[in-house]
Amino acid sequence: MEKIKFKIYMTSFALVLFCIFEPLILFVSGYFAGWILKVTIGSWVVNCMNIAFATNRFTVEMFPMFFAAMTLIGGFFKSSRPILQKNDK
Repeated sequence: MEKIKFKIYMTSFALVLFCIFEPLILFVSGYFAGWILKVTIGSWVVNCMNIAFATNRFTVEMFPMFFAAMTLIGGFFKSSRPILQKNDK
């Protein structure tokens, strides 16, 4: 009986930790991906964004933080349903 209670407590503790750290992991991975894009094609992407939005506010230095924020926001709207579903007829 105590093993079952221990498993329930540990499962709920792991779930709480996952809910706390998932946004942090998404943000850090998005920042790292944004930094890689900044180093490789950052100036091209920022130039295209400035042309698309008819502004000159976007800079290469703000690209990793922008990418991390968009990754975090997009992580809350992810779908668990696969795009291509197999038809079993």
